[in-house]
Amino acid sequence: APSQIIVSASGDTIAYNGPGKDYAAVATLYQTQELDCVGRSADGEWIVFLLADNRTAWVNAENLLINFDPYTLESIEAPPTQEIMYKLLIVNNTEDAWFISIPEADIPATNVAESASLVFELPAQTYHVVVGGKRGGESKLVTLNQDITVKLNTSSTQKLLITVE
Repeated sequence: APSQIIVSASGDTIAYNGPGKDYAAVATLYQTQELDCVGRSADGEWIVFLLADNRTAWVNAENLLINFDPYTLESIEAPPTQEIMYKLLIVNNTEDAWFISIPEADIPATNVAESASLVFELPAQTYHVVVGGKRGGESKLVTLNQDITVKLNTSSTQKLLITVE
């Protein structure tokens, strides 16, 4: 059962499903809303309480009016963050095999055969998609905040074009 420690929010504040803004927001706490605390993060910076549906929510202690030592609460281990992954689809519609690398994702030079495709699952950020082959290479910046297709195509035998859609 939760220790009936009542704290109130010092102003409207967001509660997350883990200790940090990398977690999903699960509730908005309103000023003077009272919470039944069930624990704290290991460093004491986040207080854990139960929502009405019995899910746990974490709120930054700085946003609460606390009139007790938070270290008297049980330390609760942070859940893993649910990182959202996006698909980066590389489509080679040329007559040649190409090498593709994505330095930011530690993906080394990987062969993409002619008329083949590759899928990478990556978290949202900006990547350099580096394409190289027998005749030199080029790099394209791709910002993944959705599923993206990168097409490799040649307008002539000398030049590789990368189109993003």
